[in-house]
Amino acid sequence: MKNTCIVTLAPLCRLRRLLNQGCEIVLYFTLICFILFAAACKKSEDGFRIYEEVPDTVECISNVIYGQVGDTSLKMDILSPYHQTSDSLPVILFIHGGNWSGGSKEDNLGMLSGYAESGYLCASIDYRLSDEAIFPAQIEDCKAAIRFLRANAEKYNIDTNHIGVWGSSAGGHLAALMGASNRVTELEGVGNENYSSEVQACCDWYGSLDFRSMITKNDDGVAKLLGGPPQQNLKLAAAASPIVYINKYSAPTLVMIGNRDPGYKNYYKYGKIYCKSLKNLGIYSKLKIIKGAGHGFSDLSEYKTVKKFFDKQLK
Repeated sequence: MKNTCIVTLAPLCRLRRLLNQGCEIVLYFTLICFILFAAACKKSEDGFRIYEEVPDTVECISNVIYGQVGDTSLKMDILSPYHQTSDSLPVILFIHGGNWSGGSKEDNLGMLSGYAESGYLCASIDYRLSDEAIFPAQIEDCKAAIRFLRANAEKYNIDTNHIGVWGSSAGGHLAALMGASNRVTELEGVGNENYSSEVQACCDWYGSLDFRSMITKNDDGVAKLLGGPPQQNLKLAAAASPIVYINKYSAPTLVMIGNRDPGYKNYYKYGKIYCKSLKNLGIYSKLKIIKGAGHGFSDLSEYKTVKKFFDKQLK
């Protein structure tokens, strides 16, 4: 079993003996190790947990090719629970961050394993990075991944009516763009064109929602994504902005940001506008502020918030 987060009580059982021996330093060290080990398990009272690696309770199929662009093979890793029932599984597609120029599908497999244990098929994808292709290549790849999953629903036991997308940072931007642009044909790309790329739920962790707000700023990551600064690429900056695409078919959306994120003011301002735009169309949306968090979340409660959202929308 890899990293199954089983906490034993052996350290506590040795407390009395250590005290009798006067080993205060050893006792202190033992207690600290026990506390840190228990905390690393990130297990909640209902059994939901987050792992650092894929545990033996989860099946992982690596490097599944979901698309081909020139000489580039687009790949995903698929996680599903062992001993699953015959019922088809709802899907969580995860998009990694990395400023659109780095990161990997392998970065979040341990984290996603907790959701797979909870009855989801989870797919973590790679997509063309900005040093290989500028926008809209990235969103075309993400949508191709959804179409691939629908095209192979029988093979992977997928519930095609309940597919959610989630991403962090640059991946959060792409996830929001997917959720907003349901039925927007110009972002589709190629591959399994007879299948839909629509998603039924979207979770954006601190991803940009409106690049038009950056026309007075210098952001190397955005400039590389767009092939130049936003102020010199106004049309493409708009085309890459999730908020532009909100329509009556957009997906229910959860936006989560930390109030100590360097970009908090921008994220908060446009997160409010984004969620209000969805609500005005009768679509569920929520902007959740995580107090004390920066550009990245680590507390189990944040992961449980995501699970609660997807359970409500997809199960």
